[in-house]
Amino acid sequence: MDIDYIRRRHALSLTLAATAASREARYAHRSLARAYADRIETMGRSQVLLAPQTS
Repeated sequence: MDIDYIRRRHALSLTLAATAASREARYAHRSLARAYADRIETMGRSQVLLAPQTS
């Protein structure tokens, strides 16, 4: 998956959590946001590992 897509989904999940009408919906959206944040962190680390070295 594209990291930009994951970042957009993360932002959307945070927005939906903030405006959720119920505790259950808020919990679900926060859980998704945490999962997206973990994925972004993992993808970011792999980008650093794969980056070409410069002299």
